[in-house]
Amino acid sequence: MSRDFCWSFRFFNPAAVSFLMLLFLPIACEGREVSQSLKLSGHVDELARFCSLAGLTLDASGRKVMLVRAGSTGYYSGVLVGDGVEKVSLVGQVLTINLKRGAQVFQARIPIKLSALNSAPDTFQSPKDNTNAVKLKAAVKLDEQKLLQLLSPYRVVCILDRSDSMDGGLGLGPQDVSRWTWCREQLQDLTGFLKERGQLNELDKFSLVTFNESFEEYPIDGLKALESAFNSVVPEGATNLYAPLKHVLDCHLKSPAGRPLLVLVLTDGGANRGASLPDLLVETANRSAREGPAVTVCFFEIGKGSGAGLLSSLDEGLVSRGAARDIVYLESFEKLLEMGLKQSLLDAVSRHGKFSGQL
Repeated sequence: MSRDFCWSFRFFNPAAVSFLMLLFLPIACEGREVSQSLKLSGHVDELARFCSLAGLTLDASGRKVMLVRAGSTGYYSGVLVGDGVEKVSLVGQVLTINLKRGAQVFQARIPIKLSALNSAPDTFQSPKDNTNAVKLKAAVKLDEQKLLQLLSPYRVVCILDRSDSMDGGLGLGPQDVSRWTWCREQLQDLTGFLKERGQLNELDKFSLVTFNESFEEYPIDGLKALESAFNSVVPEGATNLYAPLKHVLDCHLKSPAGRPLLVLVLTDGGANRGASLPDLLVETANRSAREGPAVTVCFFEIGKGSGAGLLSSLDEGLVSRGAARDIVYLESFEKLLEMGLKQSLLDAVSRHGKFSGQL
């Protein structure tokens, strides 16, 4: 390990060091080496894209860190909001950033996955302009005003599965699309709808959490933020839904005076990592009943797979397990595909709210 590499760890805690050592070992052993550093400091757009892969958002000049996503490699590398950016270079799949924090100058070496740039489109294509997209006709006309009215009291967090299985198809025949692509287009439709109607102007109204074995959270205030989030990740790895769901629920319950929380979980249900989801949901239901504010967790099944049974089990019997009230709603893949995400969301909030007494 080089001296520079060691120096970049001066500000890390031991857990972060262990985490990054695990990340760096496979990177050092795979792929072809890039013989020369790619100097990025003079190209702000290019710089922003590479930094986004590390979970970092810079200001317009590219000289200051404005956001560090929780759970990202930049986060575990010790980068903080407000750090000054002196120089950025890329060798292989390691982003090296010279940072200034007050009087201190130090270097962070951050692993990134360039495949995220290669597989993601440069622009976010609207479903209505995409001739290859699967066209979905809602069974009933969406009552837009009702949807806005029902969503207005909530803070909304969408937890999106980005594990390897989400790269599989929906099973729709010759015009099939991947589960990941379908979710991206549906979320773009929902985000555009909320933005046009002024629902994303409030701070922390809507955020996206993507997860596989780890997770990252992105505040969403419009389509550009959603584009950046999707361009930062690709479907890969295993599935640990417990960690991001617990993070979102715990953060919410720490603010008892806050607005109610609506969690949308888009997953194929193939969880193979993490602790017990039913136990987490029972605990959350009871904490919410005691301390508030209200919580609703809506699971939307993406595709037909072996995970359908797991999702059904989460929707059934929470009260019999000891929950003070039912906080879970499940929408099947068939209904979701038929109606689309916005109409399914309207049904979920309306029906579950009445059933659980939250409306």
